[in-house]
Amino acid sequence: MPIKSFVQLIKLFTFFVGLIIFVSILANESPIIFLSGLGVATGFVMLVFKDTILGFAAGIQLSANRMISLNDWIQMNAYGANGTVEEISLTTVKVRNFDNTVSMLPAYALVKNAFINWQDMSDSGGRRIERSVNIDVTSIGLSMKVSKQTYSTTSTLLCRCLAYVHIKL
Repeated sequence: MPIKSFVQLIKLFTFFVGLIIFVSILANESPIIFLSGLGVATGFVMLVFKDTILGFAAGIQLSANRMISLNDWIQMNAYGANGTVEEISLTTVKVRNFDNTVSMLPAYALVKNAFINWQDMSDSGGRRIERSVNIDVTSIGLSMKVSKQTYSTTSTLLCRCLAYVHIKL
């Protein structure tokens, strides 16, 4: 989990604790009274900050499950993102596209929608490409005829050792 996520989480927690203590000092009441009233206000806060809460939970899920990490190559067509991850925070993921534009993706979109993480393919040093090659089965046969005029003596010796497949075009 990136350190930036922990820092944001600690800042958020200390902000709410400080806010409760500040309001309790201003009202000259115990902080426990405000904590009990917080349960009622939670429903309202969840409606107002729905996207922020979703992003927060998704950011933790992205980091905990290691779905993406810095410098991963990801593709998410719904947001026009196809590039490397530059920054991961609790609510957003910053992607630098290959045309040098920047896409800011909400963290909950990466958990909710499908995206492709190409990093394992990139790390392997190769790329799998699927292509179809159509060959007419009736055009394939064994060719035992080797023209001495076509091949030199070394290739003729090699031709005698190998079975050739002759494809009629």
